[in-house]
Amino acid sequence: ALFAGGSEPSQVLTEVTNCTFYRNMDRPFGKRWYPSYNQAGSVYYNKMNFYNSVIWESEATIHLIDNNYPNQLSGSWFFFDYCAFHPINPAILPNAGQVFGDSTFFGVYPDFADTTAGDFRLKTCSPVMNRGNNQLTLDAGLTSDLDGNPRIRFDTVDLGAYETQEACISSLSEEPELGGLQAQLSPNPVQSGGLLTLALEGEGQRTLDWVLRDAYGRVLDTGRVSLAEKQPFPIVAPLASGLYWLEMRAEGRSGGIKFVVLE
Repeated sequence: ALFAGGSEPSQVLTEVTNCTFYRNMDRPFGKRWYPSYNQAGSVYYNKMNFYNSVIWESEATIHLIDNNYPNQLSGSWFFFDYCAFHPINPAILPNAGQVFGDSTFFGVYPDFADTTAGDFRLKTCSPVMNRGNNQLTLDAGLTSDLDGNPRIRFDTVDLGAYETQEACISSLSEEPELGGLQAQLSPNPVQSGGLLTLALEGEGQRTLDWVLRDAYGRVLDTGRVSLAEKQPFPIVAPLASGLYWLEMRAEGRSGGIKFVVLE
């Protein structure tokens, strides 16, 4: 899918922002690498960074990245952050701790519109909607998506080449699976301005980051709290009645719960 060359005495930086990669077979990302790059005092490099992107390369497991000297398997100077990946255990990749940033997640299907027709737009309520980093998009000079629509909509940029233009409003009784984080929110529905309690499933103390959004995807409130197993955490419900969405992330896993506010 992408290869960055370069002679040995060179400085090469490739940055990929808000792109979608889909089924490019084995070794989709490669670059030229020389042992001299790792020598003390060397000023030469070949770096490849990916941001705000969807990478669904289901046929590439341990050979997702390749430094090709010759065919050397190494994660040196690859970096991914705010990216969604096909099911893969990052630990099997070399230098995984340096290759993947804190805002990457794995095995969550982006819910493309129609891959058989080559349509990689995101369906409304895709799990990669509003998962990107706005500043990275602005730094790349991206003001529109591949369709020419506004690149940042509903406060936070989507992952991939297309920006969802419709708000996520769903009446499904089951929540989409976003990475294995399980939680309970009660009461649901809740009265306007009432008190909601949130409890995480699982063992141990965990730090939870949460974002409260309205039905149009706008951020109403955010927070971070440390929770023990099933320890309740209070959240004040919005004053206006309607449908709301609570996003949660803890220890690299994520999840979401819809709730209704009554008058």
